[in-house]
Amino acid sequence: MKYSVFDAHCDTLCIMEEQKNGKSHVTAEGMSGYEKYTQVYACFIAPKYYSCAKERAIRLIDTYYQNNLNGILSIEGGECIESAEDIEQYYSRGVRIAALTWNNTNRIAAGADESDKSKGLT
Repeated sequence: MKYSVFDAHCDTLCIMEEQKNGKSHVTAEGMSGYEKYTQVYACFIAPKYYSCAKERAIRLIDTYYQNNLNGILSIEGGECIESAEDIEQYYSRGVRIAALTWNNTNRIAAGADESDKSKGLT
């Protein structure tokens, strides 16, 4: 019996972009073992990229398309969102899910590591 899978998160884009052909636990061969397989590819903006968050997000989105991946694009953490126009830009590039925070606070919401829960959305 084959099962269907909906995996709501993987860091494959980060691995591919940073390691240039790095190995990931999400592979075409692995996905083919299921009747149906849907993968959400996260554009994770790690703290070391906060100073260039938008550029990092665009590089990860480009990595998705350059590798002919098939799934759903997401942004993990709102650090790369500076305006409403950014949301429209990411949408036009295929992003369909946005997690407002990872662990850190940004201009949109307070993250899990924020002690002052009155900041941003909670």
